[in-house]
Amino acid sequence: MVDAQIANHLENYKTSGADLIMGSGRFVAPSTLQVRLNDGGTRVLAGDQVFINVGTHAVVPSIPGLETARPLTHVEALELDYLPAHLIVLGGGYVGLELAQAYRRFGSRVTVIEHGPQLMGREDPDVSDAVQRILGEEGIHFLLAAETLQVRGRSGEDVSVVVRTLSGEQQIEGSDILVAAGRTPNTAGLGLEEAGVELDGRGYIRVNERLETSAPDVWAMGECAGSPQFTHASVDDFRIIRDNLAGTTRSTRDRLVPYCMSTDPLPEAPRRRSRASDDGGGTRPALLERAATVPRCRGSSRAGDRGQPGHQKPDPDGAMTHHDAPGPAGPGHRGVGTVEHHHGGRGSHHAQMVADFRRRFWVSLILSVPVLALSPLIQAWLGLGEALAFPGDRSVQAVLATVIYFYGGWPFLRGVAGELGGRQPGMMTLIGLAITVAWGYSTLVALGLHGEVFFWELATLIDIMLLGHWIEMKSVLGASGALESLVRLMPAEAHLVGAGGATRDVPVAELGHGDRVLVKPGEKVPTDGTIVEGETSVNEAMLTGESKPVEKGKGATVIGGAVNGEAAIIVEVQKTGDETYLSQVITMVRQAQESRSRSQDLANRAAVWLTAVALGGGAVTLAAWLATGVSFPFALARAVTVMVIPARMPLDSRCPWSWPSPPRSRPPTASSFATARRSSAPVPSMPSCSTRRAH
Repeated sequence: MVDAQIANHLENYKTSGADLIMGSGRFVAPSTLQVRLNDGGTRVLAGDQVFINVGTHAVVPSIPGLETARPLTHVEALELDYLPAHLIVLGGGYVGLELAQAYRRFGSRVTVIEHGPQLMGREDPDVSDAVQRILGEEGIHFLLAAETLQVRGRSGEDVSVVVRTLSGEQQIEGSDILVAAGRTPNTAGLGLEEAGVELDGRGYIRVNERLETSAPDVWAMGECAGSPQFTHASVDDFRIIRDNLAGTTRSTRDRLVPYCMSTDPLPEAPRRRSRASDDGGGTRPALLERAATVPRCRGSSRAGDRGQPGHQKPDPDGAMTHHDAPGPAGPGHRGVGTVEHHHGGRGSHHAQMVADFRRRFWVSLILSVPVLALSPLIQAWLGLGEALAFPGDRSVQAVLATVIYFYGGWPFLRGVAGELGGRQPGMMTLIGLAITVAWGYSTLVALGLHGEVFFWELATLIDIMLLGHWIEMKSVLGASGALESLVRLMPAEAHLVGAGGATRDVPVAELGHGDRVLVKPGEKVPTDGTIVEGETSVNEAMLTGESKPVEKGKGATVIGGAVNGEAAIIVEVQKTGDETYLSQVITMVRQAQESRSRSQDLANRAAVWLTAVALGGGAVTLAAWLATGVSFPFALARAVTVMVIPARMPLDSRCPWSWPSPPRSRPPTASSFATARRSSAPVPSMPSCSTRRAH
């Protein structure tokens, strides 16, 4: 298809009478180009008028190991001659999601990693949530608010991606990696400074609303001029320049640029939701479910929809029905991604863990009822005698207890492997030892070994441990949700004020020190800075706890995330990225969430000693009883009892934080609850040392 289009364009050039020169050009003087021809040699060209339309190319973020991994971009992804077993997509923008759905339907396992708190960061939450739900139902896994730390291996062979999410670090294993992290202009090396053509801080050519550059008789159009990254936008740029040269007056101001995302129809019943737009353009965007695409249209100035690296923009270039840009990853892309965790839904990793422990608990609890009822000891305690006994009742107990051991006890058995693999035995090792010894010995007794079974002790131990994990993970989920609410305080875009006073929308992550931004009434301040024009009142309640709006004038400091009041102001950027007040709050909360409390450290140290005591005590007990001349089954039963008892000792404390923590879990219940409270509080508290004292 592409080859046919190229051939068609070449034929059109031949019939037009225009000279088509194939080569690499560079300005050597105003309106003068030196071209290195593809077929050899050089040629110098000079003209009265120059039109620049060099486009953009895919960005490969500066992530350790990513370039070495030789990742796919949208170009290579459309030319693959094999099906990736597991495709990891860095970028939850438009093209990243389009290709993710395509490869998922081809049969690949797909994981999308997005740096921002939602997919398609420029879209309204209802659209983002709908698309995320649809793709999640198709089996695509998501990681939102995820920072990519490192990439190992090589795409096409084996590749692993280390990411940090709100719940900590994790490693994603895959076969191929696709980068859809935005685009950067092809302006480097063109010698534009020789032609007097100025670039902005991101490498795009500076143009006015008539697409005129800083050099006389030089125009720029398309993506390299910061226009929306669509073929139809580039064509419209051409029309504007053509008409202005013909004597009419046209500009990019306030033009509407429609765009769509080529995903499959939304699966729910048709419905329409409409609400006032918050972009000040007077439009009313609506989500039309059951559409073949998700269309959106918004009023924008020429640069208002620019698709730049790390910017959640309609970057259709390279998509199945678009021009050639990959979907961006979100503000400040350092590795995308991308929900938190799997099958869509923010914080879905913790949500899934909560659901998993809840499900395992209830299933195990239900199965524990007949295990308890068939236990002779329990029957004796209840004064039932042998009323519930029947031939084969011990075999029934054994089958039910085996299901409880493998299904309910699986998280603990997996935790044992993790602790021993890391050479850090802890509570998981203690619990795993106890339930394995109890199940193994009891199963042997059920098969004919002389002794007493421990089936009811096994079942109740697993039930209580699952209940503890369920409660703990609910607390961790609350802490993660509170932290995510802080992330959502920061807007994704800012109205950057240019040298001539014109504004254009840019990602907040692209703001630099000294930039000036316009903050309209009712909008959030994009980053920390100082007011240089205007007076207003600012609501900082979510940040400082001050419920009354604070009057601010020229020279006053404003905090990113605060809500502007009744008047527009111009703010000069003083802090960006990790320097901002809100970023420091988020960092403090994350550090507190990831830190370990003294009680947890103490519990883990105690678990190591209890494990040693259980093993040593069991061995000593077995040897001592055998030395007295008793039978081996009798001695073994006493040894097993000694080994099982220490695992139940933590339960006697009734302290949630003394329950074993799941692998790579965050602080125990008390710490997680305190972290959630701190995350919701308006003023950052001290790190987890204060929480430890509260224990």
